[in-house]
Amino acid sequence: VLDKLLLGYDNETTFFDEVVRTSKRQMMLEKALDIVNPAYQAVLGHHRSIAFNRFKQNLEVSVDTNGFATSVHHYTEACMAEFDQRCEDAHSQIAGWSSLKTQEKLQRDIEAHAAAVRAEKLAKIADNFEKHLENSLVEPIASLLDASTPSTWQAIRKLLAQEIELATSDLSVVISGFQLEKEEELKMIRKLGETGRNIVEKKAKEEASQALIRIKNRFNIVFSHDSDSMPRVWTG
Repeated sequence: VLDKLLLGYDNETTFFDEVVRTSKRQMMLEKALDIVNPAYQAVLGHHRSIAFNRFKQNLEVSVDTNGFATSVHHYTEACMAEFDQRCEDAHSQIAGWSSLKTQEKLQRDIEAHAAAVRAEKLAKIADNFEKHLENSLVEPIASLLDASTPSTWQAIRKLLAQEIELATSDLSVVISGFQLEKEEELKMIRKLGETGRNIVEKKAKEEASQALIRIKNRFNIVFSHDSDSMPRVWTG
């Protein structure tokens, strides 16, 4: 549009005084740029929105077996390239405008969205592992506490160590695709271990709260039955 405008002006003012002609041309260009710039910015915003939505959609349906971090990198590059290409089509050398600020905003939006999705996925993974660990511990611990032998706590510690080792090993494999910092990965592993210990502590407290009831039941059984489990007959 600007090119056609200036070309038409140049053709019509070929025989005008050069100084006047140049001055008027610059004034016309400045006014035209003031009018066109909002439309140009709107076009950039539209292209940014298209690229950002494309990134979100791609990330949502991604099943990349190479991992989350790889998917984010791939889709970021693809969407930024698409944005640059669309902006190139709207570029005007005469205006000298740049799409850099809009490009930087798109990059920030992509990074923020990727971080939010990443945090959500990691939280869900951690929650699933904690639930699985609880399911693996609760019933065996209850059985061990119910049996109540001298080696009960040794058996519980062994069970806990085995289940935590298995869970943390599996967790490391699952989160490897996120390419976490070492400290962040260790934090998740430590939290899973703490969850396991809390499960044991909670179950032990529950069983302890039933101790008096268990003693009374045991007393009634021993008092009411002989060594052959036959009902005692008490005579006055």
